[in-house]
Amino acid sequence: MARRMKRLTYTLLLLMIACVHSFSQTLADSLQGITLITTDKLGNCYAVLQSEVIKLDPQGRKLNNFSRKDFGPISQVDSRDPLRVHLFYRDFGMVCVLDNQMGETSILDLRAAGLIDPVVIAHAVDGGLWVYERLNNQLLKYDDRVQQQLLAIDMFQFSRKPLNPVIMKASDNWLVLETESEIYIFDRFGSYVRSIPLGKKSTVLKIEDQLLWYSDPESIIGLNLRLNTEKRVGYPVDTALQQLELTPANFWILTQKGTLKRIPVK
Repeated sequence: MARRMKRLTYTLLLLMIACVHSFSQTLADSLQGITLITTDKLGNCYAVLQSEVIKLDPQGRKLNNFSRKDFGPISQVDSRDPLRVHLFYRDFGMVCVLDNQMGETSILDLRAAGLIDPVVIAHAVDGGLWVYERLNNQLLKYDDRVQQQLLAIDMFQFSRKPLNPVIMKASDNWLVLETESEIYIFDRFGSYVRSIPLGKKSTVLKIEDQLLWYSDPESIIGLNLRLNTEKRVGYPVDTALQQLELTPANFWILTQKGTLKRIPVK
């Protein structure tokens, strides 16, 4: 009898573990109302639902989540460093820094630093923060607490016009600032390198090592910034999509309906 009860208890435990695993995977696959996505170098995906961000592992299972409604909707997630994920709340000019378990570690107040209209951010390789301030058309760099301005770049000298940036991303060697019509490329120290004109519906996907990945309506383009060579990859789906993210293992697709699809790279 004791042996039978032990066997039954073990079986029930296995069933409970299987149910939890199935639930977590179903929850990740059934997310609705996603507004934006991004990925990190470990292959994890971050899905934003207004003021909440959910972290998913490379298999699409939910790992952790974070929500803070008093700052409004999340406008950008910078996950260049998975140990220091930056959430940008543009409406309030606030940045929440999270650890790898999605726990809040610090808050950066960009308005208190004198920035009136910050529109995009990027976590610099040295721990500082890049910020584009639209009112003055300036690209600025601050220390990791936004207490000291380290660099100010007047973008009029390159663009000759006011800019409305869409996204900004940094890697160990590069910084890229995307507008509706161009990609501006800087080295890690903020020195201007070049710009790339964009066609309609083009967008930066990610920057890593020497490769800048961006897309156009026909294909995904990998541009080697050092060698100035490019390779093209076809889209994994034929249907219209809202956003695409690349990792070595997956294509992460945000559909026009606000749902998330994970397509393994073959």
